Amino acid sequence: MSPRQTSRLAINSGLANLPAASLFGFVPPAVVPHELSTDLVPTADAQKCIVFVAGTRGTSQTWSRRFFAIATEICVTIRCHGVLLGGDVGPNTNRLVSWSRFHPLREILPYACAIVHHAGIGTAAAAIEFGIPQMVIPRIFAQSSNARWLRDLRLAVVMREHDFCLRRGLEGIDALVRGCVWRDNARRFARRCSPQDLRERLLAFPEHRRGL
Repeated sequence: MSPRQTSRLAINSGLANLPAASLFGFVPPAVVPHELSTDLVPTADAQKCIVFVAGTRGTSQTWSRRFFAIATEICVTIRCHGVLLGGDVGPNTNRLVSWSRFHPLREILPYACAIVHHAGIGTAAAAIEFGIPQMVIPRIFAQSSNARWLRDLRLAVVMREHDFCLRRGLEGIDALVRGCVWRDNARRFARRCSPQDLRERLLAFPEHRRGL
């Protein structure tokens, strides 16, 4: 077995052994305690929220400040509740916007109408599982490849980091929420994919994209 095959096998074995919460949700940093906040989860009769995920702690310090500032502007402009997750530094919050370094996506996405995130494969899988249309803003690592995959499946609007602003963000979210194609395709894909199907697709995805 070649070194490349050995590395691939190790990666796949590690993914296969992860619990579903790790594969299908935003994974908390080990040093951050899991603190639940009821303020993050809207009540059943509340307006649908928009979820914004900055990315993994340690990779988004500068980006998270700008990302959260624009996310807050978006929520204030359209008067929609926003749930902001991740990042190294917490943003200023208000009655429309809540922030936590970590909160399980499984507890939030049932109340969401859209999610804006960094094209992390775990976050994308959680959105797929719950049939939530996505806007992805890839920045580092394999995120650009993940974003192309989601775009090709018509599950996500892809935006470049430097293009993300209030106007472009509003346009993208409007397309996701009002556009039947994105919403209906996300729901249709969710019905076709069980959590086990998603696990298998995630394991096969890196090999498909890299031609291993």
